[in-house]
Amino acid sequence: MTEPREWPNQCANVRDDLAELLKFEIVKLEKITTNQVNDEESMESLVAEVIHDLNLMHRSLERVGAATDPIIELNQKASQIKFAYQGA
Repeated sequence: MTEPREWPNQCANVRDDLAELLKFEIVKLEKITTNQVNDEESMESLVAEVIHDLNLMHRSLERVGAATDPIIELNQKASQIKFAYQGA
């Protein structure tokens, strides 16, 4: 019997798990837009959960090979700051 290939199977699992988590995050955020959650403290808590889960999604995608580059992101942030100070 052929042994299962770890990497492709792991990628498929990450893909499927991220899709499920993404659906759940959308449901959470819809609670704000439909006024099911409307006090500031509850909204902040819900958004903090979503941010945590988005970071988990991002790290998971990087783990299975997403080509993200923090140096480019840092450069873009620095450019935004420089531009903001030039306009002040």
